[in-house]
Amino acid sequence: NIFFIPEFHMLRIAEFACYRKGRLGKILNMKVMLIGAGAVGCTVMNKLMKVSDFTLIVDPERKQRYSNGIYYNGEKLEVVMKTPEEADEKADLLILATKNFHLDDAIEEAKPFVGPTTVLLPILNGIDAEGKLADVFGEDKVLYGFITDLSSNHQGVETTCFSEGTIIFGEKNNAVSERMKNIAEL
Repeated sequence: NIFFIPEFHMLRIAEFACYRKGRLGKILNMKVMLIGAGAVGCTVMNKLMKVSDFTLIVDPERKQRYSNGIYYNGEKLEVVMKTPEEADEKADLLILATKNFHLDDAIEEAKPFVGPTTVLLPILNGIDAEGKLADVFGEDKVLYGFITDLSSNHQGVETTCFSEGTIIFGEKNNAVSERMKNIAEL
């Protein structure tokens, strides 16, 4: 589930909101990219692959490591992976789901995929990710976010998830923006 908080009110997005009449095509065309395929990232990736044009951004070493597949609850995920050197399009939404101590590397990997209209959504641990992203890409590109109630375990290329959690996100000033509404539709 994805939530956003406008002025501290939560809007629940139904599990199948994307299937409402007229919305499926728009959402499936949203270019969503993610950096970080650990316990959090893999869980988010599993859902977003089904409702968007999804790409996992990886470094060359990880691309090699994942070449035989990434598994989520025992199922092999058919995921498109690109390294920064293979960047051939810009993200509409780029989610960062790394550990905070990998944020600087993730920022460098993200650069080729960030365009004029890209929205960045960090859902990693720590309290300074939004500030670091704003310093590099501009404050107007960054949403504030975190994930809660997630219970998953990641070993090698396999993630086992017990509870998918909830992404909570919003604008720095608590305004309800069009980009928040579009992302919430996912």
